[in-house]
This record gives sequence, structure tokens and C-alpha cells, in this order.
Amino acid sequence: MGIKKIHWLLLGLIVILLGITSYIAIQIKEEKEEKEQNQKKINTFLKEKEDLLIELKQLSKNLEGIELENSDLQTQLTLSKTKTDSLYQVISVLKPKISFLNRYRNQINRLKTEKSNLFQINDSLQIVNRLIKDSLEAKKLEIKAFKVAQNELNFKNEKLNSKIKKRKDLAFYESKGMGVYVKKNGKILKTDRLKKVNQIKVCTYAKPDNQLISESKMVYFKLFNPDKKLLGDLISKKNKKGRLIKYSDKQRFFYNNEKTEICKFISIDPSKIVSGTYTLEVYFDTELKDISEFRLR
Repeated sequence: MGIKKIHWLLLGLIVILLGITSYIAIQIKEEKEEKEQNQKKINTFLKEKEDLLIELKQLSKNLEGIELENSDLQTQLTLSKTKTDSLYQVISVLKPKISFLNRYRNQINRLKTEKSNLFQINDSLQIVNRLIKDSLEAKKLEIKAFKVAQNELNFKNEKLNSKIKKRKDLAFYESKGMGVYVKKNGKILKTDRLKKVNQIKVCTYAKPDNQLISESKMVYFKLFNPDKKLLGDLISKKNKKGRLIKYSDKQRFFYNNEKTEICKFISIDPSKIVSGTYTLEVYFDTELKDISEFRLR
């Protein structure tokens, strides 16, 4: 009995040891599998984190490359850029642990959703920006086409002006000058005697031309004494080359396509009044149109 009992006792111990060994083996296997699964999950999340960081960095770079003239859109773009940078900073410092796997995944999912929204905003802003640029380019093309048409029109106008230039040039003739004595009562007497002359009256006629426009015009006079000295108030006017030209005086008149007499009284310096031949020159648009002479004795 003693030996048989010991035999059964040893057999029981062996069974118990085998059970414990099997249990331990199963636990080790389960722990290994769980560890492998956890590591796999960690690797998956780390990969997602890395991909997300790359996408967010690219998004931030894309947003930096966009400039809009519209202030509201530019403000929205700036907010998107700020939010992207903030998301990048949040996810870059996260260190996943097994106990926070679910929480980490939720954060990744939220960030992915927000990232998707940012991409949609970014795409919308790029579309708007492209439309604005296309509109500006279209306007530039319109302006360029307008300038080309304007230059062509100017060229045609210049050719047309050159053809009708002679018709536009107002002609003057029968110009004359004379010494006068203006009394205190305003009465004017014609005289060629130096002692009595206190002003010189100059006159000219505008030639009739129905091809010209009826309008107010200006004629200029140059009056020279026998010593070739310019008489009068000496007004100045720039010619077509920008050079200042002095004249004795000027007179405005209204031209209605008919023969028009234009006269002007020239103030004189008694010291410049000498006996001899005086020269009158008539100018229109800085061009000499007529010339005449008269004498004072």
C-alpha cells in the first residue's frame, strides 16, 4: 500500500506540473501574441503619425505659397496656416503608449478630419486665387488690345491730320501797322509824326475758310523798330520745341470762317521810337503767317 500510494502521489504531481507548465506556456504565448499585436498597433499609429506630419507639413508649405488680394480670403488663408502649424506641433510631440492607444487613435482621426477640412479650404482658396489671376490676365489682355487699337487710331489720325494740315492752317493777310495819337477823351488820330505818336496800332485779317472750326483763337504780334528792337509789353510763349519766344503782344478773337479783322494797340517806349521803317510780324500757333512794313518820320 505504501508503494502504490507513493506511485499515485507522484503521478498526481506530474499531472499538476504538466498542467502548470501548459498554463505557463499558454500565458507566455498569449502575452507574446498580445505584445506583438500591441507593437503592431504602435507601429501602425507611428506610421499614421509620420504620414500625417508629412501631409500637414506639405499643407503648410502650400498655404505659404498662396497670396490673395482679397482681404477676407487672405484672412481665412492666414487662419488656415496658423491652424495647420498648431496641429503639426500637437501631433509631433505625442508619444503613444499602450494605455493611450485608443485615445491616440481618436486624436489621429480628429486631426485627419481637420486636415481634410484644411485641404478643402486650401483647394477652395487656390481656385479663387486662380480665378483672380485669370481675371487679371484677361484685363491685361484687354488693356493691351485697347492700347494697340488706340495706337492704330492715333497713327490713322496723324496720317489724316497730315493730309488736311493745310486746311487747318489759318491764313492771315493785309497786315499793317500805323502810328496813332490817342487823346485824353479817347479819340484816336492816325499820324506818322514821331512827336505825336504815343501808340502803334497793328491790324491783320484772318482769311475765310469753311473747312476750319469756328472757335476762339489767339494771334501774336512782333513789332520791330528800325534798330531791330522789339517793342511792346514783351510777352512770352513756348514754341513747338519748348523754347520761349518773346512777342510784342497778343490778341484773342473769334473766328467764324469769315474774313475777320484783328487789331491791337501796342504800348511803346518813347526812347525806342525813332525815324525809319518799322516791321510787323504776325504769328499764329508760333508760326509766322504774315509780315508788313510802315514808316514813321
